[in-house]
Amino acid sequence: MLTALQGIELKTNDSRVIIIIPAYNEENKIYQTLESIPPEIRNILVIDDGSVDNTRTEIKRSSKNLKLFTHKKNQGKGAAIVTALKYLKIEIGEARISKDSTITFVDADGQMDMNFLNDLVGFIAGKNGDFVKASRFLQPEGTEQMPKFRKIGNVILRYLNRISTGQWQISDPQNGYFAFSAHLLDHVNLDRISKGYYVENSFLINLSLQRIKANEIPIPGIYGNGEISSIKYRNFIPKTSYYLLKDWIQRSYQTKNESLLRFFNFIFLIGTFGLGFLTIAFFLSSNIMMLSMGGSAIIFFLMSLTSDYLDYRSWRNVKDLVNRKSKN
Repeated sequence: MLTALQGIELKTNDSRVIIIIPAYNEENKIYQTLESIPPEIRNILVIDDGSVDNTRTEIKRSSKNLKLFTHKKNQGKGAAIVTALKYLKIEIGEARISKDSTITFVDADGQMDMNFLNDLVGFIAGKNGDFVKASRFLQPEGTEQMPKFRKIGNVILRYLNRISTGQWQISDPQNGYFAFSAHLLDHVNLDRISKGYYVENSFLINLSLQRIKANEIPIPGIYGNGEISSIKYRNFIPKTSYYLLKDWIQRSYQTKNESLLRFFNFIFLIGTFGLGFLTIAFFLSSNIMMLSMGGSAIIFFLMSLTSDYLDYRSWRNVKDLVNRKSKN
């Protein structure tokens, strides 16, 4: 039951909590996921992203009062989420939904425990931050049931994501169970959100471009016996790594004039790649030069990360940005 959210008690039909559920071929799980949502939450947006099974039938079978969006063709998880967010942006602009609302993303596959929804919503409602993700890695028991290959893949992507986004405290970037203040819709470029499974990463990138911190709280995942993820990690990890590299370079370039640390970060990044190319060039001709250039590239890389981390510590929340603009 969603009660006593750090002094905020939700009433029946309370519209301050909005749940977005993208669904694609989830006929076996979507009904149970919907029915597990606490009864106090009545603002539920479900996006059937071109399912070819009985997902839509199962959605309509639910007793929940929900709004259903339908994509004729599968466009990807990110595209489904953007459809709902664009709708909410219009509703907020027309004052039919409050900017003080909390928007929460829930996957349709039943791997997100609704008993912890209170923690996510309470974090935002309690003014602890503007964006909070669930993390399965903040407590030992959080990943006990996670398949080993997925665990390794998530650990690899964790560190790549930290470098790319500059969100240095994020431990579970692929976790799609997160909540944020509706105020963020004024600061996030929805057209830059990835259309596919890269959506969680691209959302963090969007926050980073605004120098807005993402937070995490420990929430375990749910994994059924013999459950098979629709994500093909052998393709997903290399593809995501490419996007993370591209976003790292783009973020460093776009934010280089925001502070002295950002400028140093960009200069050191240029040095890293420049010396890296020289290392490759000297690979066949001079071992001494190769080692010298390679060592220098590593030093520049570490200096770039250090500058980025120190700058990250000065990032603000949305409420701080709003207050600063109002004073100006």
